[in-house]
Amino acid sequence: MTWSTQKLKVRRLQVIFKVVERCNLACSYCYYFFGGDQSYRERPARASLGVAEQLDQFLRAGVAALDVNEVDIVFHGGEPMLQRIGDFDQMCEQFKAIATPTCRVNLAIQTNGTRFSPEWNEVLLRHRIAIGVSVDGPPEVNDPNRPFHNGKGSTATIERGLAQLRSGDLDFFNRRVGSLTVLDASQNYREAMDYFVDVLGITTQGYLLPDCSHDDGIPGNQTAQDYGNILCSIFDAWVARGDLSVREIANLLRRFQKAYVSEAGKAAMERLAADRVQILPNHVLVVHSNGDLKVDDSYIPAAAWQQAAPVANLASTSLETYLRDPCFEELYTALQTPPDQCTGCRWLAICGGGDLENRWSSANRFNNPSIFCEGLKMFYERVVSYLIQHGYPAEDIAARLTGQYDPFVAGYAA
Repeated sequence: MTWSTQKLKVRRLQVIFKVVERCNLACSYCYYFFGGDQSYRERPARASLGVAEQLDQFLRAGVAALDVNEVDIVFHGGEPMLQRIGDFDQMCEQFKAIATPTCRVNLAIQTNGTRFSPEWNEVLLRHRIAIGVSVDGPPEVNDPNRPFHNGKGSTATIERGLAQLRSGDLDFFNRRVGSLTVLDASQNYREAMDYFVDVLGITTQGYLLPDCSHDDGIPGNQTAQDYGNILCSIFDAWVARGDLSVREIANLLRRFQKAYVSEAGKAAMERLAADRVQILPNHVLVVHSNGDLKVDDSYIPAAAWQQAAPVANLASTSLETYLRDPCFEELYTALQTPPDQCTGCRWLAICGGGDLENRWSSANRFNNPSIFCEGLKMFYERVVSYLIQHGYPAEDIAARLTGQYDPFVAGYAA
């Protein structure tokens, strides 16, 4: 049975809906507008309600055909809050109605944080939108990296907007607002974490390793060990503060927890295996303002694979047809097959070789350990040492480390 004929099931589908393909900031490191690809100029600045309707129908059919359990729709850009508020409101109502008794729908927005207003805040709160704010740190870090087009820093505007949002509904803010930061090993993230909590009021934080491959190398003449030190410092600050959640730490700790699967759950997994169902644990799909479908932007470093990935349109394909492209077979095979060099590594069962975009090289494709491998090992060592020192059973950790890598436990996003 081949990929083109094997039955597919998607547990979680993440839709990055680029509702606005323009931005009011001129970030120094922006891959989307300043990375050489100017294709955004050929697409509408804003997605129309007609494209949203096409996406609605595309997702309804896909949920039914692929037995999707959960759909995350993330309003993205550019800057998605340059969208008309009325259109955003209507899209939210439409997308929430996709939910079924067996499929949950979650709505989120990833914003630069400069467009909050009483009108926007009312809509965000009413729809209970999860809000991710892209911010690099305190003003002396964020302003040089993320200025407006006139050169003025954006941090003061972000601070005012978040204060207004927080004053409207503190419980909503604490539960639904988080920060997202792309790491730069030259920065001090203990200070950034303090700033996010003490000034912005954000207690849910996320930190991403740079999107780079073995072909690119790590940017800024930095090393994997530099990023290992940064990850360890973030963990140490998380421990010291005790009043915030860091997504990457939570994901790692989850991998050490004992997984409980009910008898019904075991039976369901056995049936899927017997039926030769290919399960896609978490698939990310990008939808542009004109309805074009593309793979996740994070795979831009895997240039040869990304350029061969399918480009289609909501109006002319289905989710199932799109996912049956052979490029996704390579992707999911790589996800479930750790790199050869990782054989015998102590951390294989919880790492699996690292994020796919960081594993890529033109020579070996995805058959490489992460370019950040040595730094990840430092991070894992720090976390495990802390767990053992604070009473977590060493035998449980040993059992997890000697197990088999499971992308379902890892919560991997492909």
